[in-house]
Amino acid sequence: SDEDHTLCWTLGHGEPDPEDVNDPQGLGNAVLELDSLNYKVERLIVGAEGVPSRCDAVIVARPSLDWLPAERDALASYLAAGGRALVLFE
Repeated sequence: SDEDHTLCWTLGHGEPDPEDVNDPQGLGNAVLELDSLNYKVERLIVGAEGVPSRCDAVIVARPSLDWLPAERDALASYLAAGGRALVLFE
């Protein structure tokens, strides 16, 4: 696609750092590939800012801690309004 897309990568629940290309358990290399395909990955702390409308999709990658009710509600509202999410678990 010639169009840029914004993927919002959630943090704060033990998710891997989207910029870490050295950790063999990390996903940094996948993020580099997404970047080459016009997908800009932004860090997102849902508890601090909710899920902004600028997010074309939200990535929840391998969280190890439970989300707070307000965070789950923010994601549910985003999805109910037509938002998209990719959720990765072990």
